[in-house]
Amino acid sequence: MHNGMVVDVRTGGAPPITSSPPTLVCIRAELETARKLLNGLSFAAYDKLDGAEMYDLGAAEGLVAGALKKLDAAGVTS
Repeated sequence: MHNGMVVDVRTGGAPPITSSPPTLVCIRAELETARKLLNGLSFAAYDKLDGAEMYDLGAAEGLVAGALKKLDAAGVTS
């Protein structure tokens, strides 16, 4: 507790941020765009990158896909 407030150490003591559904819809749209861009980069760079770099692109795309699945589970649609 800090001055009567609960401090969330995961956010470095910053106050919690509440998101409204329209904000989450915007985030979803941005994540969908990011996933498409990463997918396009993966195909364009397939013969130019080594295995580790391709793995990094695939991992980034997987993280975005995971975030989209969480939004799906929460009922946030675009």
